[in-house]
Amino acid sequence: MLSGQCPVHTLVAHVRGTAFDRLSALAPLAPFRPRGSDRSTPAVLAAHGSSPVPGVIEGCARIATGDRQRALAFRLEFCPDARRWQCTALTLDTDAPTAPGARTGRPSRSTRGGRGPRSRRP
Repeated sequence: MLSGQCPVHTLVAHVRGTAFDRLSALAPLAPFRPRGSDRSTPAVLAAHGSSPVPGVIEGCARIATGDRQRALAFRLEFCPDARRWQCTALTLDTDAPTAPGARTGRPSRSTRGGRGPRSRRP
């Protein structure tokens, strides 16, 4: 899905609610597709998870996409009706454009603590 190799509908039984909406929005962007001439398959480098309550797993993964590494966070919940785990939340470190004034998670020049062009010595 996120590398552009499979259609989103193949996960419809495993993803629900807003997580499916998020996955559907991310899939056309193919954020895990390697860029340029690199055609390697994305690979999971590390994965971690915890169970805050029974029937819930919150996890994250570090994924290699060509020469870049990306991060993915997710929440799985056991659905007794379907007798399977389903993804109910999904977050990705996307490069999607943000609205003007939106927080990007990156510190601004004024908060980095370094000496930028506008900083003055005391």
